Amino acid sequence: VLLVEDNEINLELAQELLNSNGIFTTVAMNGQQALDILEQEKTVFDAVLMDCQMPIMDGYTATKKIRQQKQFENLPILAMTANAMMGDKEKVLSVGMNDHIPKPIDVNQLFTCLAT
Repeated sequence: VLLVEDNEINLELAQELLNSNGIFTTVAMNGQQALDILEQEKTVFDAVLMDCQMPIMDGYTATKKIRQQKQFENLPILAMTANAMMGDKEKVLSVGMNDHIPKPIDVNQLFTCLAT
């Protein structure tokens, strides 16, 4: 899983949760790093967990750019949102994300989202 998160505490919590459940993570600190990793890595990622609010390039812009690349058109991208607001789900879906999960991550909800 490519984990894209700029907040150190949220990043550590998400990594610990995912790793303790047998999910290997590669980390990007912003959307531009995520794009660079996807384009350079030989690793095939099963999914991307994308924070939405980040410096340099936010998760919405990064997702649009990822979706423009044919090899990533079916890659599951889940938004991680700290404050679920009215309209958030519609916004993440409109840029090409598959779903959104609230932070802190609930691993059962994550697995449910990835399975759909």
